[in-house]
Amino acid sequence: MIFDSLPNLITYLSVHPLFPIVSEFIYTHDGATLSLGKLPISGGVYLNKNEYFTANIPSKFIECHRRYIDLHMVIEGHETIGFCNRNACTVIEKYDEEKDLEKLNGACHFLTLEKSSFGVFFPQDAHIPGLHVDNQRQSVIKIVFKIPI
Repeated sequence: MIFDSLPNLITYLSVHPLFPIVSEFIYTHDGATLSLGKLPISGGVYLNKNEYFTANIPSKFIECHRRYIDLHMVIEGHETIGFCNRNACTVIEKYDEEKDLEKLNGACHFLTLEKSSFGVFFPQDAHIPGLHVDNQRQSVIKIVFKIPI
């Protein structure tokens, strides 16, 4: 997992051959002006832009993916994201290949994702996004870049 501020994104370009595509897109587009929904970018990379309210932990599940790396970037608001190693979790819903999604249960560490930061979650990084910050419901607009492995 990577958690850092957006100006430092360029220091991670060598982590994966498709990270430069994501970085260039972020630095050349205003995420606030993009429409909600799925947008293909290039090289199999796409983004999902969503607007939602944060929730509390009992209403959410830990997730992980096998075919994509997630890069989470908040456009408006802020949220807490839980994260843990996938191997430290128990499966509550088997991997769905079509959705590239496995639902898990486990103990997480937490960080706050704000407008100036980003988080990268690799297949071993189970995560639970969209959680309340300080037990307060927040309105969030967020982009998740899906980067093929």
